[in-house]
Amino acid sequence: KWLSEKIKLENTSEDQTNWMEINPSDLNQISYGDLQFLCLEGTGSSAEVYHCSYNGQDIAVKVPKFNMYAVTNRLEDMMEHKREIAIMSQLSSPYVVQFCGVSPDQGRFLMVMEYMPNSLKTLLRSENCPSEKTRYLMAIRISKGIAYLHSIEPPYKKRVIHGDLKDANILLDSEFKPKITDFGRAKLMGEKDAPNLGTI
Repeated sequence: KWLSEKIKLENTSEDQTNWMEINPSDLNQISYGDLQFLCLEGTGSSAEVYHCSYNGQDIAVKVPKFNMYAVTNRLEDMMEHKREIAIMSQLSSPYVVQFCGVSPDQGRFLMVMEYMPNSLKTLLRSENCPSEKTRYLMAIRISKGIAYLHSIEPPYKKRVIHGDLKDANILLDSEFKPKITDFGRAKLMGEKDAPNLGTI
């Protein structure tokens, strides 16, 4: 039963597993009944993201498609959702989408995040292309986000390798300031893993 257990990733080293253990009771929990679902923002193979309102504030809620009481769940989808909550709940950067908490529903956790009205994918396919200066500043902020994830900072002492960085996973606020999201496929690396990294 997921709600009564620690979120613990499989197929990780002992060092990584200790870092990734998250007790649900330690996370900010938001009552499902207090969420007002406004519209569907996006959908993927394993989850849907909704624009919601909570206490008068705009938020985003990621709803996994699996149901804890169903027998047809894909283990991979469940593990990606657990991984994303475990990682995002411990990140804090102006260049990463802010994790706000979880909302228990039907034996699973919905992930609550700050609301970002646009995505880089949508912007690149629109006719309203921002100025060259704005695009340059966007690239700088995205680079700073990657640098933050790849740094080793207390208290985690781990690099976060996103693993699925693309235009759809770069969200934008109303001023075109980008933030990185979607950490379901992310991996952790410590100093001892550095020799195994290649260069581009």
